[in-house]
Amino acid sequence: MQDLVHTIFDLNQSSYWFPLIWILIGGVLFDRFPKVTLRVNGRYHRRWYWISAFFVVLPLILWSGFRHSFVDTFAYIRAFNTTSSNLADIPALIAEDSKDVGFYSLIIVLKAMGVKTYTGFFMILAIIQMLCIVYFFRKYSPNFWISIFLFVASTDYLSWMHNTIRQFTAVCILLVAFDLLVERRYFLFSIIVLLCSTIHGSALMMFPLAYVMRGTALNRKTLLVIAATVVLIPFLDQFMPFLSDMLSDTQYSDVTSNYIWVNDDGTNPVRVLVYSVPALVAFFGWKYVRTSDDPAMNMCVNASVITMALYLISAFTSGIYIGRLPIYTTLHGYVALPWMFKQIFEKNSISLMNVLMLTFYVLFYYYQISITWGLT
Repeated sequence: MQDLVHTIFDLNQSSYWFPLIWILIGGVLFDRFPKVTLRVNGRYHRRWYWISAFFVVLPLILWSGFRHSFVDTFAYIRAFNTTSSNLADIPALIAEDSKDVGFYSLIIVLKAMGVKTYTGFFMILAIIQMLCIVYFFRKYSPNFWISIFLFVASTDYLSWMHNTIRQFTAVCILLVAFDLLVERRYFLFSIIVLLCSTIHGSALMMFPLAYVMRGTALNRKTLLVIAATVVLIPFLDQFMPFLSDMLSDTQYSDVTSNYIWVNDDGTNPVRVLVYSVPALVAFFGWKYVRTSDDPAMNMCVNASVITMALYLISAFTSGIYIGRLPIYTTLHGYVALPWMFKQIFEKNSISLMNVLMLTFYVLFYYYQISITWGLT
């Protein structure tokens, strides 16, 4: 039975289109279900019921949980199989001061609780990650279905839930902590960032990112980020020694000199353009976006600007290292985009924009899956 389930949900040449097809069909169907009224930041909005949202993402959870291949999956299987199941080993693991002890401590806890197979481990992580995403999209996005579609069609679902699951676990926990940023509870947010950094050290990036995200949409800080990016790109070669010095005492001390960085030709320009769409729409509808006094939407728009800036830099440096940093702000853009459509366009035009968006993102999915990755 387990082999049959693995066969159905494992990644193969005929199933890479399954997530996108399911979201297109299942999303449209469930979007017609009754909605609930939620109070968000002092305003009332129509949102999906939890049960509807859960059933839409359930196949994505199963597909991620039952996999046994795809990029880094084998490395995570080996990590699960070789990690202890004895809770008494956690203090020694922490004392070693090795990187990402929080993630390996989580494996020990799960194994001690009776999780015996890597499938169970993947499934639990997939549930945690997806429920965090559902919580964030359902609460803040004016169109939950569109936000989930963007997450899948951008190939982030495959790239992150099937591959960089250690880093993405930290990202998802920080999505839930987004409430704390909105409510300006910075001390508690900082504690959560520090805890997430034990799962993946890059979570510390949220300190400077959160600072830039705060404030009105497209404020001076975000404009300075874009200006600094444009100025920095021609001088990246001179900047690299400075970056090496900053990383010298961290787990990433060899990043700028190792084989992967030296032989990495940067993020694909097409991918950079696609991830820049929310920021470009924000600049297009500048006066409409700037009039909003919604702190959550302001931060989501600013996060999309950060995403564009980081991807631009990654195009000229490393798609593997720098290209993974926007993972902390990309999902905010999937909330900002449908919200900006409502702010900028008339009701009839929104439908047209949604059709165009769906079409171009499906084309990008095909490009990424079939041409860039060569999977079909």
